[in-house]
This record gives sequence, structure tokens and C-alpha cells, in this order.
Amino acid sequence: MNPYDVAPMLTRRLPPTVEPYRAAANQETIEGLVDLEKLARLAAEIGPQQGSAVVRLQFDVDTQRRHLIDGDLEADLMIPCRRCLKPMAVSVASHFKLAVVSDVALAAAVPSD
Repeated sequence: MNPYDVAPMLTRRLPPTVEPYRAAANQETIEGLVDLEKLARLAAEIGPQQGSAVVRLQFDVDTQRRHLIDGDLEADLMIPCRRCLKPMAVSVASHFKLAVVSDVALAAAVPSD
């Protein structure tokens, strides 16, 4: 997923909240943009950002009845150079898999993959 290819076509924002159990039961896919300015922890780590991240979330239930989220994220960030400390543009992409659990005991049972 290249943000230069997808972002112009994708104009809707990701919803602020999602019901993951319902979305997984319905095998929903949610795609949208997330404003980088609203990501406080990102700003705390690398400074204020502008623009949007392109996000795709695929919800599913596996054969062990675990509720899963398979996602992709791409964004162009401005990161301080370690040598000169001036901002430099860096494109980042991440693929992630999450299991939705209701307590710590269930979290310990989730396989590492």
C-alpha cells in the first residue's frame, strides 16, 4: 500500500472508535485516514507532524474463535536528523496483527504469530 497511490483516492477518516467483536464477526474491513496531528505519543517522540496516515484494518475470527485485526499503516513523517537535528522526510510502513482479548489470562494464551 503506497500512500502516494492510495491517499488521493482515500478521503474519509478512520472512525474514532470501533466495536472489534462485531467487526470481527462480520469480517469487516475499515480503511481511512488518521490525522498525524492528533497522535500525541508520536509527537512526543519525534515532534509535531502534519498530514495523514493511510490505515487498513481487516477484522476476522480464527478457527480458535479469537478475534483478530490484521492491519497496514503508511505515513510520511518528519523525523529530526541525528546529525544536524533538522527535520527530514521519512516514509514509514507497518503491517501488524492483533488479537482482541478481554483479560490478561487470554492474552497469555495468544500465539506469538
